[in-house]
Amino acid sequence: MSSFLISLVIFGFSVYLFVITMKRIKQLEDGALDARLKKEMESLIVEFNAAATRNISLLEEKIEELQKLIQKANQKIVQLDEKIERAQKPIVIEKIVEKPSSFAQEERVLSKPSSALSQESTVEKKKVSSLSRQEQLKYWIREGKTREELLAMGFFENEINLVEFLYRNEIKS
Repeated sequence: MSSFLISLVIFGFSVYLFVITMKRIKQLEDGALDARLKKEMESLIVEFNAAATRNISLLEEKIEELQKLIQKANQKIVQLDEKIERAQKPIVIEKIVEKPSSFAQEERVLSKPSSALSQESTVEKKKVSSLSRQEQLKYWIREGKTREELLAMGFFENEINLVEFLYRNEIKS
């Protein structure tokens, strides 16, 4: 029986060593798996960061492009608003009477006395000042004022061009 007991003690000791060895092997494998998992996770994180950096730089470029486009769009909107505002202003078109020939005017002026001339010029100035801006311009164009004189009087180039164009069309028709 002593050999049986010795065999049993040896068997129990071997089982004990087997269990302890298995625990150690399992711990080593878990540690090795942890190390492999850590390496894999680190490589995934590095790839993710690189992809995120690329995407962020692309987004920043697109944001800059969009800001430039928005700026251009705002400028176009302002220009369109100005054009709409100009287009909505009413254009008053009146028939312009042909001015009498210079010879007939000179005769009329020469035939009147000087007091009548000064009286006529004051009446004429009052009459012109009561007219609208366009009507005043038409009057001065009929009277033969030059472009420089009209500009000096405060009229704009575009106003003068428009009224002269309308005046020429009136004469033709």
